[in-house]
Formats: sequence, structure tokens, C-alpha cells
Amino acid sequence: MSRRPVVCAVSGGVDSAVSLLRLVHSKEFQVSSALFMKNWDLREEMDFSPLTCTSDTDEAFARQVCERLRVPLHIADFSKDYWNEVFTTMISKYKKGVTPNPDILCNRYIKFGSLRKYIDTYFGPDNWISTGHYARTSRDGSGQTELKLSRDKVKDQTFFLSQISQAALSKTVFPVGGLEKRQVKKLADENNLAFVNGKKESMGLCFVGDRKFNHFLRDYIPVKKGPIVDFASGEVVGTHEGVQFCTIGQSIDLPYVKKEAPTVFVYKRDPETNTVFVVSRRSSPLLWRSTFSVQCFHWISGSPPRKLLNDGKVSSYMR
Repeated sequence: MSRRPVVCAVSGGVDSAVSLLRLVHSKEFQVSSALFMKNWDLREEMDFSPLTCTSDTDEAFARQVCERLRVPLHIADFSKDYWNEVFTTMISKYKKGVTPNPDILCNRYIKFGSLRKYIDTYFGPDNWISTGHYARTSRDGSGQTELKLSRDKVKDQTFFLSQISQAALSKTVFPVGGLEKRQVKKLADENNLAFVNGKKESMGLCFVGDRKFNHFLRDYIPVKKGPIVDFASGEVVGTHEGVQFCTIGQSIDLPYVKKEAPTVFVYKRDPETNTVFVVSRRSSPLLWRSTFSVQCFHWISGSPPRKLLNDGKVSSYMR
């Protein structure tokens, strides 16, 4: 039985490095190439800073990994797709007072959208995609591919993969999904890849870099000051710079008053009056909900779970 061809996306981090390592020694897959994605162009920045993005450093680490594993490295530029599909969508939603998740958008439209099309064109549609995500897959009775939690429940990334398509998922492999993070690091140490363990993990958005996220948003969304109102008393307790910069449940440190610097928590936002309402305690009942509404369902299988159709109920895990 011939091995399946696969293109392994590498980011310069330990997870994608060990994913490539496992595929190199796999009896099921044959690595066609490693691929490094460039998703952000500093020339698009309104406020250029050499510290904004670590793409060059990440590429250097990815190249070193590939050299040690003797795998060719292909560089692909998706910055235009990222700008159009992820970045502008994110900014548009923030302007409307909605808090989007750019990682979910990136996985849906870029890593498992644009990249999938790119691989089909340049490597052939038979090639699978490999990434360093902590997730697993399995086939159900009808042949559909299901997205499953990773073995490491702390590092699990299925939430961020929740909107990718069935077509993309059915030809994707997650080589570290069955491992815990400590095992991944150990494999790197034991296979001449220890240098990636010393690399700082990427925990944020590339285009934000070292800046605070709200400061970054101010480059693209105008400041519009308004009142911060204590919901219980109706008293104005401070000033915000725009409801779009505030998230429900977020803590806000008010200016120094009466020898204290009180912290309040966002209860709700009113874009029409440009008002942010707050409560004084994180444990306030106003911050909790017993019901919620959901829009724009995305079923990876293409249809709702059978249990939901039959019983009208489904168990969910809040992330």
C-alpha cells in the first residue's frame, strides 16, 4: 500500500516541528514538502514597527527544522488573503461592537481554505495537510470525518478549528493530537530539535506584536469617548474611548479616587448612546447567564448532529 502524500505546515514552533518529525518517520504518509505561511505584510501596517511581527524569526526556525530533518521547505505568501478574509472582517466586527476570534477566522479561511487550494494547485489534490494543532480526527459510520478533542485537554485547540470545512478536515492530519505537550517537547529533545523548545511560544496575533491589543485597534478604529456608568446606581464613574474597545466581562481600572483605584467589570454596552455599563464585583449575578442565543451555526459534517434532530437537545462544552 502506497503512502499518502502530505504537505506539512511549519511555523517554527515545537508543535509543527514534531509533527513534521513524526510524518518523516510515518509508514502511512510520505512528506511532499514542508510549507511556511506568510500571513502578514508589514508594509500594510499604518504604524510600522520592527517589533510588530516575528515572521522572519519564525521562518528561520522553520528552515532550520527542515534542514535537520532533510525536508524541502516551500514558502507561500497568503498576506492578501489574510488581510481580506481575516483582518478586515475582524476590524469590521469590532466597529459593530462584536468581539470576533481572529484565530477561528484564520483557520477557516486561510490555513484550511486558501492553503488547501494552494496545495491542490502546486502539489496536487491528493496531498493531505498536516499542522501542529492539538486535535484529533476519526471517521463515523457514514464516512464523515469528525473533529475530536486532543489527548492534552489543556492544549486542546478544537475550538479554534470549529469552523473549518468537512472537505478540508477529511484530508488533514494532526500528528501531535495524540500526545501531551511534555511528550512533544521530549521528542524534540531526543531528535536533534531541542533548539525549538527554547523558542518563545506564539500566544497572540502576529500583527499585534508587543503592543496592547486596544492600542493596536486604535490605529484602525477612531476613538469615541463616552461614559462608564455604574449599572446599580446610575452614576457616571469614568470615561471609555469607545464601546468597541470593551468586551462583556472585561475588567476596567478606573482613575485614582479616594485613595483607591477601583476595578469594575463590563456588564453591557450600548452602541447607540456610546455607554458602557459596569458592575463592581466579578461575582455579580449580572455577569452570569442561564440562557444564551447562537447564530450562524457551522456543522463540520454539513448537517446538525442526529441527537439534536431526534431529541431537540445537545450537550455542549463552553470555551
